[in-house]
Amino acid sequence: MSATAQPGHILVKMAYSTVDPYDALCFNLYKTEGTRIGVEGSGTVISVGEGADATLLGRKIAFMGNGAWARFAHLNVASTFIMTLHDSQDLAQATAACVNPLTAIAQLDIIQAKGSKSYVADAAASSLNKMLLSHAKGAGIECIATVRKENQAQHLKEAFGVKHVLIQDSPSFDEDLKAAVEELNPLVFFDVIGGAYPMRVFKALPNGAKLVIVANLTHTDIPLDTSHLLFSGKTIEPLLVFAWMGAATQEKRDWAFKQVSDDLGLNGGKVFGTNFAQTVELAEWETAVKDYNEVASKQLGKFLVRCNSE
Repeated sequence: MSATAQPGHILVKMAYSTVDPYDALCFNLYKTEGTRIGVEGSGTVISVGEGADATLLGRKIAFMGNGAWARFAHLNVASTFIMTLHDSQDLAQATAACVNPLTAIAQLDIIQAKGSKSYVADAAASSLNKMLLSHAKGAGIECIATVRKENQAQHLKEAFGVKHVLIQDSPSFDEDLKAAVEELNPLVFFDVIGGAYPMRVFKALPNGAKLVIVANLTHTDIPLDTSHLLFSGKTIEPLLVFAWMGAATQEKRDWAFKQVSDDLGLNGGKVFGTNFAQTVELAEWETAVKDYNEVASKQLGKFLVRCNSE
């Protein structure tokens, strides 16, 4: 790797990366030599090419793009979302500063644009939804949370003060969901599970509600009852953070970056901090990919991939 960045690029000495669902998907789809994997990470800019922002030189950054699983990342600034960090920022804690935090910011933006004061989330004990819970609290937004396990329900009630937490397999689930919907009138439902379950919730939502597909952890299609689209004014749309950031104005992107950077650097990551379950060396990346689904399913936290030991 040349120590000089090409025009329009920056060269980053990587500190850490992590394993996101997108990384696991890309690895499984593109098992070819030369594939650049690693959707987000953190490090220090050691060279700035002509045409790139010269003030980035020497700065600690987090970024979202591609190629973070490396000792040095050569990033095209035009196609990479770059977040400058506070000088005192622990780079390990900033490793996952982009995908989940920016998605949570996008989710709150969607809720508020819809004029809703509440939302429904499945897999609600996930790191992503816990970020959204914290981020939305100041805006007075309530959550109807659905989870699989009783201990997850208790955690959300005790740690986040969530009033309506429903167990998916409970015999009273549909009745409990109906009551919660009647009380809070949620107009947005964030689904990460896929399969038949989301439509069960979607049917219970009020007219005009929106199903936002954030992920599909079960890798199964959602059976669509089109009557809810035709006659109830409901809609379905995807949320991919890359697309949301790409469509945002530069002012809005800068605002979102500052929200995350300030929380991590000045607030101890109380809103956008990430729990890491295990640290692996870059050479052990195959272990992280292999064990990713098991760790994710237990909602233990993310893998932290150490890119440089010094």
